[in-house]
Amino acid sequence: MRLFVAYFEAKFVEGAFNAVFMRGESTRVILDALVDLQDRLPATGFACGSWSMAEMAAAPFLVRTWMMLEHEIGKYPLGEGKEAIAALRTDRYARVVGYVEDIKAHPSFKNTWVEVRACLSAECAHR
Repeated sequence: MRLFVAYFEAKFVEGAFNAVFMRGESTRVILDALVDLQDRLPATGFACGSWSMAEMAAAPFLVRTWMMLEHEIGKYPLGEGKEAIAALRTDRYARVVGYVEDIKAHPSFKNTWVEVRACLSAECAHR
């Protein structure tokens, strides 16, 4: 679990998430990081089998990634968010999409996430 969290923070958060949403690099960086992430996941379920600190660390960034791409929030080139979402709907990303859906369905996440509120806060902060 600690290795997964350390990898996720270094590769996804400090690398891809910040590059795309804060520095304005292409969403391709996020897509590549998601392929790498899904290669580290088990075939089904959560990162370490059952819900753990791994999901608690990853959930806010992964779910916000989808939300921000869908609503074109961030410094990346306008239009790339919708293109990235279309790419995420392909078979290439099936495992990581399933992982995010599992996270969103888990009670401890589901009971604390209000996408409309998060989206409005992000739009105010980034656009």
